[in-house]
Amino acid sequence: MLGIWRRLQRQPSLLSYLAESGMCDPRVDNGYVVPNCRKSCGSCVDTTHRYLTMIKPLRSHNLKEGDSLLLEARAKGNPNPRTRIEFSREQGSSRRILDSTVLEADDGTIIVSYHIPEVGLGDSGVYIATFENSIAREETRSIVNVTQKIREPTLEMIRGLEKKTEVKSGEFLVLEVEVECDEVPDYSEMYQYRDDQWVKLNNFDFYSVIPGRFIGRYQVVSASSENSGEYMFTVGNKHLVRKSFGKVTVLTKQVLLEFRDSPGNISVSNGESLSWSLDVDFYPDPPTILVYRVRDYLWSKVEDNIKIGRSREDTHSRDVIKSGDVITATYLTVQFFKEVATPEDEGKYVIVAAGNDLNRKLSFWVNMTEESDDDVIIIDDITNDLTRLEENDFFDNKFDDVPSGSSNHNLLRSWSM
Repeated sequence: MLGIWRRLQRQPSLLSYLAESGMCDPRVDNGYVVPNCRKSCGSCVDTTHRYLTMIKPLRSHNLKEGDSLLLEARAKGNPNPRTRIEFSREQGSSRRILDSTVLEADDGTIIVSYHIPEVGLGDSGVYIATFENSIAREETRSIVNVTQKIREPTLEMIRGLEKKTEVKSGEFLVLEVEVECDEVPDYSEMYQYRDDQWVKLNNFDFYSVIPGRFIGRYQVVSASSENSGEYMFTVGNKHLVRKSFGKVTVLTKQVLLEFRDSPGNISVSNGESLSWSLDVDFYPDPPTILVYRVRDYLWSKVEDNIKIGRSREDTHSRDVIKSGDVITATYLTVQFFKEVATPEDEGKYVIVAAGNDLNRKLSFWVNMTEESDDDVIIIDDITNDLTRLEENDFFDNKFDDVPSGSSNHNLLRSWSM
């Protein structure tokens, strides 16, 4: 029988006739092409083109926790292969079939893929893609190694320095920042830009309010012009550095303390009335006024016949106001009146005003005309006079009448130094 079949192979026309008539032998497996075969047994195929080829094998991956994994393999065969992807541990013998995706391209290529959006440590192992048809079986392997991800400490600036901060002179100044981080930063510092360089500020506090949340605070009890300028806050650890910049403007306080006029040198005869007056402009707080008479380099405080009172408000504009604005200034009138002048009233009068962080002084002479000019010593420069008084220790007790500890007391003291 086999010999007959071999003879038929040498007669293609007869073999083709048998195939068309449905009488082909299902045991045909020698690879001869039988055209126009109508049998459904599948034995009359072109076995010379049976194959299974791996076009794209799986590749191995080294990943960290949270990374994405995509495994993909491609193969082509005749007949089309069946596919599957299996997963097994490196140290285990059991395999688990995974729910993979299988697609067929236009050219007949079979694509099998498996995707993990975020891998974990448990996804490490060996992945096997298997392609199999009636004539062959192909496998491709991928070793996936997932390592633990090193989490870097977080460091975020929740609230930085204000871009622009304005505060009046003498008021409380606070600069504050807020930082969020997993652990205490390695450093946290506040700087001020002075003299063309960043100067580190010592009175800066950095503390935790709740776990993972820190507050940085720099404060000045009484702001002054020295606190004006640019500031920088910096915080960091071995992984990250955060900075914040801001500007502070200290508004200069508008103050005024001036003598509006001077009585000038006064000549009076013995027995006549003696009077003089002057005005003192001030803003905003009234000053302390002291009147002294100097005779033979001895100072005595004048309290009798002196009247000091606030008379009225007056709109006042002076160049001494740094902002140049017109302010409403109040002035005090200092008056002296004595109905009958005596030789004791003769001498140099010094009026001292202290307040609003300022101090002023004014002097003039009262001369009795009955005395000769040789007996009257007129010294116009109060500075020379004060220098001589210091040698006589006058200033040790000059201001005992001013309450100690007051701002005006300190100003008067500073004037006397």
